[in-house]
Formats: sequence, structure tokens, C-alpha cells
Amino acid sequence: MARKPRIDIPAGFPIGGAPLPPGVVLPSRPAHAAVHQAPRPELRSGEVRGRNGEILARNNRTNDVADQFDLPLHMQEKGWSYQWVRASCHGKPDPQNVHVHEENGWRAVPSNRWPGHFHPAGFQGAVTREGMILMERPAVVTEQAIQDGIRAAKSQRRAAGWSRRVLPPGPASIASKLQHHLSHSCTTRKLQEEHTHALVDQRR
Repeated sequence: MARKPRIDIPAGFPIGGAPLPPGVVLPSRPAHAAVHQAPRPELRSGEVRGRNGEILARNNRTNDVADQFDLPLHMQEKGWSYQWVRASCHGKPDPQNVHVHEENGWRAVPSNRWPGHFHPAGFQGAVTREGMILMERPAVVTEQAIQDGIRAAKSQRRAAGWSRRVLPPGPASIASKLQHHLSHSCTTRKLQEEHTHALVDQRR
């Protein structure tokens, strides 16, 4: 059986529900692609969904109910250390302090990692709070710093123990020498007195 030739109907062809002429085939409509919507994130305790699906919650970090510097455990990534670092004091920026921490591996945490938690959603910049900036670094680097601090503390203890045995020149050693001198003088004077009495007794 011969296949009928396909004839496309030009735009504006008056169909009006009438049967198509022989050999006329309507153009097929493209199938609509299925639209897959990402599942909405589940709400945690105290969270509600606002307009446009925005998650709203009362964090209570602006009053005395909770610590505004608290970083919940579910926001702390495993294998990383977090620390609040002074970025300003009494309104005066302190970039030197931030730079010193950066030299030791600390980096500022971007606020878009947790939209709406520390700053409003859409805010661009680091997480800051009351002149402090939240910084992070790999936990292995923090462990190295802790071990260095322990070794330094032990070294200071050994140095302090040695200084108690051998006093360096100073008020403490001067006082010790003075006390020793007075004690020696008293002993010498007592011996001299005893020797004098002995001589007197012999003369008698």
C-alpha cells in the first residue's frame, strides 16, 4: 500500500471542523517536555514557609534569649574549625588582626553559605557580628597549632623551674644575698662574742 504524501496546512487554512481533504495531514505538535521541580527542603523545628517558598524563622540572636555568636552543630562542616576573630574595636577597623589570622590559615566564611541566618538572604560578604568576623580553617591545621602551644607551655614550665633554682640578677637574688649576708654576719658576731667570753674566762 502506497504511503500518502504529507501535506502541511498553511497558516490560516479554514478548517472549521470540516473533514480534511484526501491526502491532507495536520502537522504534529511537539510534545511538551516534562517539567521537574526540585523538592522543597524540609522544615526544621520553628521554621515556616513564607512567600515564594522562603523559609522564615526566629533565631533570637538579637536579644538576650540566645548567644548571637552561636554556630549550630548542623552548620559546622566535619574536618573544619571555626572561630570568631576581632575585625574592629569600638568602631575602628583592625585589619592587622584579621591579616595575622589569615597568615595562620584562617579564611572568612561567606554569608551566602547560610542564607538568612546571620545576614538577610542575598547579602554578599563575610559573616560578621558586633565587630567580629567568622573564620574557618582545616581542623588538621588547628591541631598542629594546639600541639605547638602545648610544647611552648612545657618549655616555659621547664624554664621557670630552672629559674627557681638559679636566680638571675634582680631584686629576688639581691634580697636572697642580703639575707644570707645578714645571717652570716649574725653567726660571725655570735662566734666572736663566744670567743671573747672564752678569752675572758681564760684570763680569769
